[in-house]
Amino acid sequence: MITQSKNKSRIPTSSPLVPCTNVPDGPIAGNGDIGVVLSGTNTSLGVYIGKNDFWGWPGQLLWHGSFQHLSPGYLTVSLQESKSAYDKFESTMQLSNGTIAAEINADQFGLKIENLQVLSNSNTIVAEVVPVCNDKSQKTVHLDFTLQTDNPYSLPMEVAAGTHDASLIKHAVPRKFVPPMLVSCSPRQILYNSIRTWAVQNGTNLLSVLNSTSSESGVLCLGVEGDSVLIKFCSDVEDKFAHNKETGLIENTSGQCVGIEYGGENSTECPKESFPPPNPPCYTSQYTFKVLERRDCKKETQFVSPFWAINEDGFMRSANANQDANDDDEKCMTAPGPMIDNAVAVVARIVNNHEVVMWNVGKDKISIESVGNEVTCNKPVSLKIGVASARNVNGGDEDDYKSSPIELARENSNNGELKDREATNEWWKEFWMSSRVSLGKWSEVESFYYNMLYSFRASNEVGNVSPGLWGPFCTTVSLCKVSAK
Repeated sequence: MITQSKNKSRIPTSSPLVPCTNVPDGPIAGNGDIGVVLSGTNTSLGVYIGKNDFWGWPGQLLWHGSFQHLSPGYLTVSLQESKSAYDKFESTMQLSNGTIAAEINADQFGLKIENLQVLSNSNTIVAEVVPVCNDKSQKTVHLDFTLQTDNPYSLPMEVAAGTHDASLIKHAVPRKFVPPMLVSCSPRQILYNSIRTWAVQNGTNLLSVLNSTSSESGVLCLGVEGDSVLIKFCSDVEDKFAHNKETGLIENTSGQCVGIEYGGENSTECPKESFPPPNPPCYTSQYTFKVLERRDCKKETQFVSPFWAINEDGFMRSANANQDANDDDEKCMTAPGPMIDNAVAVVARIVNNHEVVMWNVGKDKISIESVGNEVTCNKPVSLKIGVASARNVNGGDEDDYKSSPIELARENSNNGELKDREATNEWWKEFWMSSRVSLGKWSEVESFYYNMLYSFRASNEVGNVSPGLWGPFCTTVSLCKVSAK
């Protein structure tokens, strides 16, 4: 069992690594599926949410990996009456029952998030928000809440609000099929990123995808949307693209052809979020697939190449895509193929004296205005956040991710009664009762040991998806903002 002296971790300063793509430096809580990190700025407190199974395709191919661990969203809380920056921050992490808290304070006002706990029996985050009024004459204040998510890759998302809650759904992939891409013809590059490779069908010269695992019928082929090339299922009546071996063109019966447009050096196009930095760089960001008209199909310029060949491995190779003098690799047509969209929903409820507050919907976030969110000084306001993925709805069936997770997330946001808290406390007690260790004079090592056991339990649970490298504490897909200090 955990010793009382190692029961609480105290963090006296703010957390510059929250939000962050990797290890956070704020207090963490979790139930083995979702994780929470608390952080604060000089104006607000934030509840940052992560989820083990929320991996997505950013729409760009990275040398070191195609899929990324994404963050579902976060909720921030601020106090309207506070006109000056907070100068004090402190947070705590109660190891015995997985409870975390954070506080920011100034001379006149302060703000607390207390007793935040991730329930063990549902993906529910429960907490209390307390507005602090150091001036006793101040009786009421106004709290501002905002539910939002960072979305640098422009993944599809929806936000909504009603009389009971605010909801956010974030999808894991840009669309079911994404445009084809050009990468090094090296089998290592193609296989490492689990890309479907293009080949010519025997007898038809139509382009289809090798090793496609989709159960849908039809030939997965190139399609056209405006002047962009897309991947889709072709029907019998569509004007399909085929490879003309005599001319070296990929063309349709209308005389259009598929060409590659060179877009500049690697370093200007590679996603900064790629870690470690791409080496070699991200070849896919160099080139754009274009639909060329008949008059341009036999022209080759410094930046556009319409000619294709089949290399010795059977891949579709661009005949002249190499515009970089420092790069001697051949470039082949590749595509990620059909995507499974494990969308995640987040639903937040704020209840003040059993009165439901109203939310307002913005373009990419939901917030509460000053009207209707007046609260009493130094009195807690109940905060409940429900989280669910399509995988949770379908019981982990990877063949069916079509159901929306919003209703399950809403159902989770209604949990958090006393019995749920007690069950979670028992869940943690059972874990700590399994063993204990005492290292005597090496108290710092002992403290580190208990903190690592705590983070391990918060990140793992039987039946759930295993956590990524940083656990379910991925609080953003943007780079960490760390000062020079």
